[in-house]
Amino acid sequence: MDSWPPLAFLDQHDFDFVTFNLYAFWPKSMTDTMGLAGMTRWFADHFAGEKPLLVGETGGYSVSEASQTAAGGFGGLSEYDQSLKDLESLRETLEGHAAGSVLVSWIDTWHYPKDPDKHDNEPWEWDGILGIPTDSEKDMDGIPRQIYRDVTVYNYLLPLEPKDNHIYPIQQPLSIEVNGTDDVANVRYCLNDGEWANLDGSGHGRFQGSFRLPKLAKKRQSMTFQAFDKDDSILATKSVSFLADVLPERVIIEPKKGARLTFSVTVKDGLDHPIDGRKVFVGCFYPVSFREGQGTPTTNDAGEITFSCPAQPESSDRYLFIAAGTDSPERRRTADLRIFVLGR
Repeated sequence: MDSWPPLAFLDQHDFDFVTFNLYAFWPKSMTDTMGLAGMTRWFADHFAGEKPLLVGETGGYSVSEASQTAAGGFGGLSEYDQSLKDLESLRETLEGHAAGSVLVSWIDTWHYPKDPDKHDNEPWEWDGILGIPTDSEKDMDGIPRQIYRDVTVYNYLLPLEPKDNHIYPIQQPLSIEVNGTDDVANVRYCLNDGEWANLDGSGHGRFQGSFRLPKLAKKRQSMTFQAFDKDDSILATKSVSFLADVLPERVIIEPKKGARLTFSVTVKDGLDHPIDGRKVFVGCFYPVSFREGQGTPTTNDAGEITFSCPAQPESSDRYLFIAAGTDSPERRRTADLRIFVLGR
């Protein structure tokens, strides 16, 4: 069963793997607050557990003239910007612990959301990796956009570990895992622009190794990978940026007693001390009526903000999602989401 964020209240335990469609631009109250990586991680933690989380649809950026319509989507982009944003979506879903993700759509979807016989000025109808400019027979197979070429190169080399923006311990063995296509014969890596070392290949597109962060490693670290073909030509180069010797922060969401649709958000550091003067991204979302609201308050001396959802529930609304997130000085987003059942 393919789900999406408004169905985050459903029980998924019967499934052998869990699939959600996750976009970086919707619901805006959740993506602006958590980021796509944070939202993906939340779904992986709360629904997948030891099972794989597959992101059945991501990307979805469009080259339509319209930037947005009543049917949603995200358009008004050049092919260059569409490619950048689609690839960023793939990267963020992997950062968020998805076992895999799929771009939508392979080809322009004329059938949605309006007349299937007309290429309407709707973002969802111009989001293809292949474009269909007209309904003439010669165009129906699709014409490759820039994302077609770029995602081909992207797939040559997929670093799985270490992950972007994660915190890793120093002086402990840490794994390196990279996926490559059949064209990749060898992968090498370097830590913080140091010496290059080759990874071990499985012969099935999987390359592995290990490393240790030095005792004096602080804050941001980087690891660069290069993939080579059988002729020793470079196919792709990628880097990941992660953290060392940093304590993780926490975001705590609680309902305010005696105040309807009002919530407190507390930000604490790794020693459980409140963080004051910190900007918090907070949002509310009704998954039935799709109504939402946002804010960016700053924590008080107790590390707390109070947020009241600016959108009032409609009679059909049974659930309310509250999301909150904050960025640490090391540019790491910490976020959480809670789902509340509304009383009748």
